[in-house]
Amino acid sequence: MMLPKYRKWLIIIGGFLMMTILLLVAVPFLQSGKQAHLTQAAAEQQVLDQYKGKIVETTAQGNDYVVKLQSNTGVYEIMVAGDGTGITGIRAMKRSSPAPDTQQPTETSPNKAAKPKPPAHKPSTEPSKNPAVLLTEQEASKHALDEVPGRVQDVDLEQIKGKWYYIVEIDTPKGREADVQVNAASGVISSVTWDDDHDDSKDDD
Repeated sequence: MMLPKYRKWLIIIGGFLMMTILLLVAVPFLQSGKQAHLTQAAAEQQVLDQYKGKIVETTAQGNDYVVKLQSNTGVYEIMVAGDGTGITGIRAMKRSSPAPDTQQPTETSPNKAAKPKPPAHKPSTEPSKNPAVLLTEQEASKHALDEVPGRVQDVDLEQIKGKWYYIVEIDTPKGREADVQVNAASGVISSVTWDDDHDDSKDDD
């Protein structure tokens, strides 16, 4: 049985339209399933955005990158996902020995008795076992004292919004007490909070 000529054309046109629709639906779907690969420069920038130091080498490992970072606390291998999802791991290759804690002797008048000072907290010089923490307590305390001069009374390590921070409690010569929040990886001061609830906070790094 022969189909009328117009019906034959309708079938051809209908088939063409169906194939066009399938292509329009399938191509975006296939493209969405394939994520853009992160460039080496972008991977290195992700590391520098999170950690303070100098990149000495970057190698591709499959679809990911291994970035070697030299910081003032040592050399670290930082794994960065090639799909752009971020840093997936950190491994310490070499730890640098922190400088010894040297305190200058204080002069006192022979006619006046030295005023007793409250015992100061001795920040630890031991590196943390947490791979995301690159600074020691002593190094974090030094950064905090550069921001707020005084005497360190306590140092705590806390995780805030996925990042690790040292909270350094400092007594100032004027009798005020400040809590200085120090990024445990980069040493950047995130905020300074005073005991009288005056918040001298900086932008989060």
